Amino acid sequence: AANRTPKEWEIKMGDNAIQQFLANEQEDVNKSTILNQFFDSLNISSVYPIKLYVVNDSIINAFAMPGGHIVVYKGILDRMCSYQELVGLLGHELAHIEKQHSLKTIYQTVSSYLMISLIFGDLTGIAAIFVEQANNIKNLSYSRSFELESDQEGLRLMLERNINPQGLLDLFNILKSTHTDKQLQSSFFSTHPLTEERIQIIEANIKPSHTYQHYPELEQLFNDLQKN
Repeated sequence: AANRTPKEWEIKMGDNAIQQFLANEQEDVNKSTILNQFFDSLNISSVYPIKLYVVNDSIINAFAMPGGHIVVYKGILDRMCSYQELVGLLGHELAHIEKQHSLKTIYQTVSSYLMISLIFGDLTGIAAIFVEQANNIKNLSYSRSFELESDQEGLRLMLERNINPQGLLDLFNILKSTHTDKQLQSSFFSTHPLTEERIQIIEANIKPSHTYQHYPELEQLFNDLQKN
């Protein structure tokens, strides 16, 4: 079903869904601008028009929306200690978009209606359901295979740019500790289940003897994001 969905439709549906989502959230426009600059500095090519948003909320989460949208909550930004962690997070979420994980997961939740709509070529009906699901996208829980694939793609992005993948592991360890704190609103691992297998794969790609490249521009943008 995801493969049969035209890219222009997926992008249009994503645009409508993000507009509906943001109508109920408090976006930090200034931080969103900086986050988009951070992403652009990574020089990542995509078939989707990637756009990022920072939501001013203490929830510790981030999620990808089909069609090219990535939402990052202030709560998760505040927990980060390095730009490498942010690169790892964005690479992971980008993979969910590129591999259509969000789209496939949404389609699975409405599989019966989707099958009928595809049989009759009713893309309008699919679009309506997609927008209805907009506020639920942040709560989508990905499968083990989707998470492993996104980790691997995120690692590949970091290694191609000679950015230390320890950042992704550091981020997971920070989020793992916050997830067990009942006083914190941490939902990242509820939607992105963490397994020892995922951690082991990341650890296997960290070469202690290797010298990774430093990116002053990314570091400065990351520091700007951390300013209140």
